[in-house]
Amino acid sequence: MNNTIKKYADEKDIEGLKFAFKDMLDVDPSFNKFLEEYNYVLKNGLFESHRSLSGLNNDKSVWDKSYWIRIKRDLLENFSKERIDHMREVAKVIYADKLRRAKESEQQEVKATTSPAPKVEPTEAKEKPSAKTASTGIPRETKAEYEARIAKELEEERKKYSAPPTYEHTVEVTGEKKKTIRSQTSRQAASSGLAPMAIAILAALAVILAITLIFR
Repeated sequence: MNNTIKKYADEKDIEGLKFAFKDMLDVDPSFNKFLEEYNYVLKNGLFESHRSLSGLNNDKSVWDKSYWIRIKRDLLENFSKERIDHMREVAKVIYADKLRRAKESEQQEVKATTSPAPKVEPTEAKEKPSAKTASTGIPRETKAEYEARIAKELEEERKKYSAPPTYEHTVEVTGEKKKTIRSQTSRQAASSGLAPMAIAILAALAVILAITLIFR
């Protein structure tokens, strides 16, 4: 209960109650916040006997701001239960939009407090890629595995090229079938700048051998 209104009621200060009740419905047109104060005043018999003054019009079509101001002014002259009850009905009309917004806000608050919390589906813990697994899923080599693989590949390459390659030179000998002369030179010579010279020497040897066969 509002302490000021209770004080006015306890002291039977009717003038104080008039000014307190005059603006109650502007603050809360539903009057729900002040029902306790209203009932306390009623219980203590502090309402005045009703006097008509400018009159209470029950025609809702005339309930506007001007009418509202007039009945509030009458309240200051006559603090009657009938006038307070009439003002409660008029407030529902002139403050209809305010009451609607308040109701919507209240419903949203109730919905927010009563709605079940959204269900959170448990998520399976994803297995983190191991140290040997790249983002592509291809096993990642350790440093030792990499060095072993490279050493193996180098050894295979060394064996492949350790035997000198064979070069063939075909020379046609007069009166005889073609003869093929095979010669070998080292891979190193073939892969180095000496390869052309080695080939030239082999060609010269093939020509000399051909001439020897002719005059033999």
